[in-house]
Amino acid sequence: MSGQHRDARCASALTYFKVYKAILDMSTFIESTMSFLICLGIACGFAQVLIRYYFTIRFAKTHALSVYLLLEFFDCLQIVVLPCLPILATERTSAEVDKIKLTLLHQIIDTFDSEDSEHRNVEEFLEYVESRPYRYCVWRLFRVDTGLLLGFVSLCITYLIVVIQFTHLL
Repeated sequence: MSGQHRDARCASALTYFKVYKAILDMSTFIESTMSFLICLGIACGFAQVLIRYYFTIRFAKTHALSVYLLLEFFDCLQIVVLPCLPILATERTSAEVDKIKLTLLHQIIDTFDSEDSEHRNVEEFLEYVESRPYRYCVWRLFRVDTGLLLGFVSLCITYLIVVIQFTHLL
């Protein structure tokens, strides 16, 4: 392997380390503000979705305006998606972290027989990633990931069914 190529890979491992550390540091820095906003968005979004769906179904029972119902459906969909944007951003960041780990694992495989500093740097970085994985939690109560998104949608649908059953709308 040429010296220039090895220097580029070392720089790459160091760059990945700096990027990963910056991601973790920024997540820690914005955690308190974002935690409050995520909880507020989910709580308000949940209440707003239930109220909107209730009145939409009530209106649909008496008036059969399909265009209005379609617009209301998309409006409610926006209400559900808006509080979930931080969840989607967190998942995207997590996917990038996984790409970094995969790239570094390929570098370890490529330099398996080598005992130079490049191989050690990559191994140390992977150990760092394993000891400090990327996870975003809200006040250490729940993780912000796709499970939260699915749980939020599931909660909205479940309570919508409960509201429909108790009000005898359908």
